[in-house]
Amino acid sequence: MLYLSFQHAVMKEAGSRKGTYRRVDFDCRPMPYYEGYVRGVEMAEEVIAFYRKHKQSDLEINSVIAAAIVASKEILPDTTVTRRGQAFGFLDVMAALIRVGTGNINPKWIENKKTRALESQKYLEERTQQEKAEFVARMRAAREAKKTRGAA
Repeated sequence: MLYLSFQHAVMKEAGSRKGTYRRVDFDCRPMPYYEGYVRGVEMAEEVIAFYRKHKQSDLEINSVIAAAIVASKEILPDTTVTRRGQAFGFLDVMAALIRVGTGNINPKWIENKKTRALESQKYLEERTQQEKAEFVARMRAAREAKKTRGAA
């Protein structure tokens, strides 16, 4: 789901007859740097307001931050108006939130995240090995069946 005013989905690309689906997580028009910076801070305020209102959320903030980082590296021929101001304003506030949050994060929660990730990796590796072994067994059985049909 898309919850922020600067997020949207493209259902059909301009000039295309095909339907598509593409998420846009950091939509903003090019602006002069400091005007854009203020808009980026406002965008960050929108994220803060969202999290204050929704304690359990499925806002994909990782993709929003990734899109902001991409926008921060934008290079256009006309350097007077870019999306970099919005990106840096947004990322400055996100960085401040991380600094503030470090004092409130539970270290046991971080350890739990790491433990669960390692367990998931172990499960995935075991399942891959099991599927590989089952595949090899099927192929051997098929090869044997082919040999017996060919010999008969």
